[in-house]
Amino acid sequence: MTAMLLSLTLALLGVFQARAEVPVQPDFDAAKFSGMWHIMVAVSNCPIFQSMKDLMKTSAAMITVTPEDNLHFKIGYPFPDGCKKIELVFEKTGQLGHYTNSRTSWVAGALHTDYTHYAIVYTFKDSDGKSSTTLQLYSRCWEKGTWPTHCRRKQH
Repeated sequence: MTAMLLSLTLALLGVFQARAEVPVQPDFDAAKFSGMWHIMVAVSNCPIFQSMKDLMKTSAAMITVTPEDNLHFKIGYPFPDGCKKIELVFEKTGQLGHYTNSRTSWVAGALHTDYTHYAIVYTFKDSDGKSSTTLQLYSRCWEKGTWPTHCRRKQH
C-alpha cells in the first residue's frame, strides 16, 4: 500500500505540473467504467480535503452513464456523525475521457483503469481563484487483502 501511495503522490505532482495535458485512459469506455467503485486511497492539495482527511473512511461511488453519455456520480462518504452523500454529473467534453461539471467547475477523468479491478481518477477544482487537484484510487472490491494481492499479480 505504501508503494501505491507513493505512486499516487508522484502522479499527483506530475499532474500539478502538466495540468492542461493530463493523459487519460486511451479509448475510455464510459459503459465499462460505470458501476460500483470503492474509493480506497486519495491524495489532494484541496484545503477542504486536508481538513477532513482524518475523519474520512473508505467511500463508495455508484457511477452511471446518462443518455447524453455523461457520468453521473453518487458518492457516499462515511463520517463519525453519519454518511454524507453527494451527486455530481460530469459532462463529456470534446476530448475522449475528459469530463467537466459546470456547477462546481471541476474537471475529471480516468488516468488509467482495467475496468474490472481498479481505476486512477483525477479531479481538478477551481474555486474562488484557488485551484486544487485530487487523485483517487478506485477498486471494484473492498475486501481486506484483495487490492494488494491484485497489485502483486500485476507486478509480475
